[in-house]
Amino acid sequence: LLFISSNKFTKLKFRPFLLSIIILNVFFNQIVKFTRVNKDSALESNTVLKMIKSQGNTNKIFEEVRKLSNTSFSDSDLALIQIDPNAKYLSKEYPLVKKSSMPKAPVAEFDGPNIVIIMLESVAAFQMGIKKYFSIEDQKILKNQKSHTPFIDSLFDNSIVVPNFYGHGTFTSLGQVSTWCSVYDPISAIDGKGSIMRTHYGTNLKCLPEYLKEVGYTNLFFNGYRKGFDNKEMFLPKVGFDDFFFRERMKKDLSITEDEHTWGLTDKTVLNYMFKTLNNAKKPFFSHFMSVNTHAPYDHIKKLPNELSRHEYALKKVDEAIKEFITKSGKEDWFDNSIFIFTSDNGAPLKLIKNASKINEDRYYNRIPFLIYSPRFKKLRIIEKVASQIDIAPTIMNLIGINEFESHFVGLSLFSQKASMPIQYKHYNNYFIFPVNNQTVVDKVMKINMGLIFKNNILSNDN
Repeated sequence: LLFISSNKFTKLKFRPFLLSIIILNVFFNQIVKFTRVNKDSALESNTVLKMIKSQGNTNKIFEEVRKLSNTSFSDSDLALIQIDPNAKYLSKEYPLVKKSSMPKAPVAEFDGPNIVIIMLESVAAFQMGIKKYFSIEDQKILKNQKSHTPFIDSLFDNSIVVPNFYGHGTFTSLGQVSTWCSVYDPISAIDGKGSIMRTHYGTNLKCLPEYLKEVGYTNLFFNGYRKGFDNKEMFLPKVGFDDFFFRERMKKDLSITEDEHTWGLTDKTVLNYMFKTLNNAKKPFFSHFMSVNTHAPYDHIKKLPNELSRHEYALKKVDEAIKEFITKSGKEDWFDNSIFIFTSDNGAPLKLIKNASKINEDRYYNRIPFLIYSPRFKKLRIIEKVASQIDIAPTIMNLIGINEFESHFVGLSLFSQKASMPIQYKHYNNYFIFPVNNQTVVDKVMKINMGLIFKNNILSNDN
């Protein structure tokens, strides 16, 4: 770690630079080596992102953060961004490897529930009814924004809703790595374009699908675009997916000769295909659907209503396709023993949304929707804590009853009493949000240039 001087030089204009260096040494300076290791134990099976040397060093560094930061952080604030105190850490060499012991999730009982993630493309939380659970201040700012997902909104009464939920970047691959593997994607720090999925798919992360496979799950992925995009056909089996369905395979199965739009097959087509596949799939299953309709250029739209932008209308049509999927699934035997998670890969560019010109993009861009729906949930539950995509994998483990396990997960179950780790907010500017007292904290955001740290480091590609 870098030596921090207390002379006048550090107190002048270089203070933000030094603050960036300090914090990133905590979380990222050690993410420079990916290795293949023996898979005989969880401790050895995971290529762990080496972020810090010890918890003691972490505490010392946050003392320096407090001294240099223009934002006043109390001891309790700093505690929110330190290591999980309820876990047993197993290695000084790989300090993220821990044995988690989570309390039982306070939800309805399930017996090996099916898990379905519906991940929307480029959708912000304020475009949905979740906005009504925002703070009064946020609702005033967003008063001109309407929900375009009436069906998803209708599920709230049987859902767990997290209004202060954030994505970890601006590319789909970054959001998916965070969702499945509960880690920040450090590759994006180099040039703003890379990701573990694209360039380091050989890294031995042990992600959610692999844990699920160990307890009998069938892991499936569905997306209407081509299989080579973002290197998914190589990455998906690496992290535990058993089968995946892309444009090429579905067009052949459905005897479709031409793409339905720029991004291959429409969400409606893919959801119908997924419905039939899940009916015949070995149970329990974990299924991840990645939508495409809400990505420009929206050339599947033939006629646009005057009151909506193309992005908003595309979102409305996705909601309709999801309604059809859930309605049909509701008649199947597997539906009652299922959990559905609705979220998005990242936020929506505000230029695509009507009446959004005066909205602060830093504050709302990557605040994304998140709700967990099940027919077994009998009432609405709001979780107020600030959370993010790295919390999804441990939350799913908690929901299905895997409460003790060894992992490199950075995130925590939403049912834990501790707040999330910092949120990797906009990868093209490499900002971080530090949760403070479980409030929406973008106005207090520390903006950190990750590239300053990675400029002289080398990430080995061990494909």
